[in-house]
Amino acid sequence: MVALTEEYLADEALLAPNADSSGSGAAMLGLIGFEIYLKSIAMSETGHRPRNHDFLTIWKSLPVPVRRELLADAKTRFTVHADFRDIDRLFAALKKAFEKGRYLYEANDDRTDADTKRAGEDWISEGAALETADIAYYPLERAALIWAFRRYWQAQELCD
Repeated sequence: MVALTEEYLADEALLAPNADSSGSGAAMLGLIGFEIYLKSIAMSETGHRPRNHDFLTIWKSLPVPVRRELLADAKTRFTVHADFRDIDRLFAALKKAFEKGRYLYEANDDRTDADTKRAGEDWISEGAALETADIAYYPLERAALIWAFRRYWQAQELCD
């Protein structure tokens, strides 16, 4: 599972600098890598592979000391810019991005093109807060957690 995760993350790294910033392809590859890493740790710690995309439930299935260590590690990666104050909100947002971002073309089914454009302009004029975005990928928080997940596997001597 770890090797597969690294393949997705390598593809994300290749795509991200070359993609138009409005695209979500790179972020989706990163979320797939995030999910597989999280599930692999859950499998290692609990003996069961989660069969859903509920990142918060998977996270909470980990023993408290493991969660504490992963979160403490993640917090050292981007100490100023990544926000881990509300892990429940973060994992809910990442789940939503994973589930809805795969079908981004459906996100505006109930809006006309003009309504969609206006909603985006309004969001930007109101400060473009990630908490109010239709879909938010939280790239720094996700990258910091992935970094901590990698360190978990390095400590297990199962990852290069």
